[in-house]
Amino acid sequence: MGLLKVNKWLKLCAIIAVGILFVDTAYASTGAQATIHSSAKLTYNGGSAYASATVKVKLVAAAIDISVNSTTATVEAGQNVQFTYTFAANANGKDTYTLATENLQNDGVDTPTISFAGGNSVELGASIMSAPMDSNNVLKIPAATQDMFDDNDIIRLSDGNGTYPGTYRVISRTAGTIATTDGNGNTIPESPALITLQTVTGSDLTNVPAGVQIGEVKDVVVTVTTGTVNGGAANPAHTINFSVTSDTDANAKSTTSDGGNNEIVISVTVPSTLVFSKEVKLSSAADSTYVTFMEASPGDALTYRITVSNNSAAIVTGAKVMDVIPNFTIYIADSIELNDAAYSGDLPWSVNTMPVKSTNAVNDGDILANETAVVTYQVTIN
Repeated sequence: MGLLKVNKWLKLCAIIAVGILFVDTAYASTGAQATIHSSAKLTYNGGSAYASATVKVKLVAAAIDISVNSTTATVEAGQNVQFTYTFAANANGKDTYTLATENLQNDGVDTPTISFAGGNSVELGASIMSAPMDSNNVLKIPAATQDMFDDNDIIRLSDGNGTYPGTYRVISRTAGTIATTDGNGNTIPESPALITLQTVTGSDLTNVPAGVQIGEVKDVVVTVTTGTVNGGAANPAHTINFSVTSDTDANAKSTTSDGGNNEIVISVTVPSTLVFSKEVKLSSAADSTYVTFMEASPGDALTYRITVSNNSAAIVTGAKVMDVIPNFTIYIADSIELNDAAYSGDLPWSVNTMPVKSTNAVNDGDILANETAVVTYQVTIN
C-alpha cells in the first residue's frame, strides 16, 4: 500500500512539471535558460522516497531601445552618408533581430540605396541578475547561461528608474553549476554564472540586486546612398525610418520616428551645374552678339548681359547677382531688365544684391531646372 501511494505521488509531480513547462510569463524577471530544479521528499513508516522536477525558463522577447548619432545630413545626389544607430536589448536572454526600412519618403529625389554593416540581422545578448552582487563589477546570472554574452560585449544595467549609470565591457565569463538533487533527495542550490566587467563609461557597479535586467548595447552603421534628384521639389530630401524586430516574437518591434527623435532626414543637393557669364555689346549694334572683350569709344552706350543657366535637374534657390557700375562709365537710369522685363532696382548691387529668377519661376531667387535668368543693364562711356 505504501508503494502505491508513492507511485501516485510521483505521477502527480510529473503532471505538474509538464504543465509548468508550457506557462509563458508576460514580464520576465528571471533570465532565459535558467534551470529551476527542486526536489520533494516523502517519508513513511518503513521507508522514504524523493522526486524532482526541472523547468527551463523561456526567452521572453522585448522591443529594443534605439538611438542614433545624428538625424540630419546634407549630401550630393549619388553620394554616401553614414549614420550610427545604437541598439540596446531589453529581453531576458539573447535574441536575434531583423533590421528593415519601415517608412521611406522621397521628396523630389529617387529611392536611395540603404545597407546595414554586417547585414540586416543583429544579435543582442541579455539576461537577468539572479542573485545580489557581492563583488564590484561581477554580475550573477543563472547558472550555465554565461553564453548569453560574448567576451568584449558592451552591456548596460538599469538602475530601476529608467536610467542607466554606465556601460561595461564583458572581460570574462564563468559557467557556475545548476541546482541538482543529491542521493538523499536534498536539493543542492545552483552556483550562478559570473560575468566579470570592465567599466567603459560611468562608475564601477556595486550592490546590484537580483532581478535587474542586463542588456547588450551594440552600434550598427547604416549607409545611405542618396538617389538622383528628379526636379519634383524645391528641397529634395529623403526621410527614413527603420524597424528592428525580434526573430522570436514579431510583436517585439521597435520603430524609429520623428517623435522618437531618431528619424533621419537627408537633404539631397545636386553637384554644381550653374553656368554664369557676363558679356557686353554696343547698345546701338544691329545684331545681338555679346562678347567678353570689345573696343568702344567715349560716348558709346554699352549693354551688359549677365546670364545664370541652371543645367541640372533640380531647382536652384536663393540666387542673387552682385555687380557695380564699371569704371569710366555712367549708369543709364532704369535700364535694368530681368528676362527682358523692366526691373525696379538700380546699381550698385554691391550694396543691395539683386535676386534673380528664371522666366517660369514664381519666387525670387529660384532658377528652375534647365532654365536661365538673364539680367541686362546699360551704361555710357565717359
